[in-house]
Amino acid sequence: MKAVKIHPELVCPYCGSTAKLTDGTPVYKTTRYGQVYICGNYPECDAYVGVHPNSDLPKGTLANPELREWRKAAHAKFDPLWQSKRITRKKGYMILAEHLEIAREDAHIGHFDIEQCKKLLSLMNKIEADVDAYEEGKGDDPVPKETTQYHRWEKEKESHPTEA
Repeated sequence: MKAVKIHPELVCPYCGSTAKLTDGTPVYKTTRYGQVYICGNYPECDAYVGVHPNSDLPKGTLANPELREWRKAAHAKFDPLWQSKRITRKKGYMILAEHLEIAREDAHIGHFDIEQCKKLLSLMNKIEADVDAYEEGKGDDPVPKETTQYHRWEKEKESHPTEA
């Protein structure tokens, strides 16, 4: 196992320990799946989060086994919507943010708690129906421009352009 890097900004929400960046071996028994941040009390506190490839950026927040299962279920239900190319990934997360009534920048399953995962799962039939209706020309855009956080931000950006 490689030397461990401490990440002072990642604190375990379960025990308060500071997270450590590792090569994945403690969790996966291999390095094939990439790096992970693990709780400083791992394995007694079984909280960890994966890391984006070629970086040290966590994919979300540290999660215990229960939360990891809820996040997997949320991804399994949500990801096919944009992976099917029916909508873009960006638009999928914009729709998700609208339905969950959260800011677009907060719409990351890797940051969700159990209740947010449950809410996403309960809303997926409605989200899919909205996308279906829109595709068939029988419904409004699932992300109405005038109401979304994203579009309000875009409009604000247009009215206050930054200097080059």
